[in-house]
Amino acid sequence: DGVILAVPAPQAEPLARSAGAKLPQLAHVRYAPCIALMLAYEPETRAANDQWMRPDDSVIGWIAKNSSKPGRPQDAQAWVIHARADWSRQHLDEDPRVSGEILHAHFKALTGIDAEPLYFAAHRWRYALVEQEVGLPCLFDEERMIGACGDWCLGARVEAAFESGCAMGDTLADALAEIPA
Repeated sequence: DGVILAVPAPQAEPLARSAGAKLPQLAHVRYAPCIALMLAYEPETRAANDQWMRPDDSVIGWIAKNSSKPGRPQDAQAWVIHARADWSRQHLDEDPRVSGEILHAHFKALTGIDAEPLYFAAHRWRYALVEQEVGLPCLFDEERMIGACGDWCLGARVEAAFESGCAMGDTLADALAEIPA
């Protein structure tokens, strides 16, 4: 009876348009990309900084030791590294393995970890960080019963995605309740 598009705005826009939904605000959303690297090491591997950091680096913008978070498995050290947006833009179309190796070299220099990782995975995250949001909790075309929601509605925070999803659910529920049985 209704459709919710809970994907990045650049992916929602052609879907909405192909269904005849009028959600013109989707075209104005802008994102910064991020190349992300995930690494795992033996549990006893030592680092100069073993929690998280926002280094003063030309390539890496953020590093977190995921295995240091409460309730996480301790059978390996798990690290997540995010490249800076400007660097990610420049390297977005490269093979992720190549850009991942560059991130890995910077990570090793920043943390002092020189061991070979047990796990190495690089990912191009094209729609990572909202730079231009809609400024509304969600979008909805009542005629077509098609809505869209996501962090891109309210801002670059996981809470924005949650709030947008709740608003979209409420909006669709209200619209469906108005349809005569």
